[in-house]
Amino acid sequence: AGAHGPGSAESRGRSDAHKSYGLDERGLGEVEKPLLREVLRWSEGHQSRAAQALGINRATLRKKLALRGLS
Repeated sequence: AGAHGPGSAESRGRSDAHKSYGLDERGLGEVEKPLLREVLRWSEGHQSRAAQALGINRATLRKKLALRGLS
């Protein structure tokens, strides 16, 4: 199978991509929470600017902040 074959992150969809790196939800949070904090610091609290820097929309950022206890 090639880069897009069965079992690849591409064939599973983006929501499962973190699993290919051995990250469970807790492990992902250990990486994501400090990243979200740093991007918000960089954007001086401007969520739209932070979301744009992360390549996600503002609603997704707000969900991630709530999930990680940063809202």
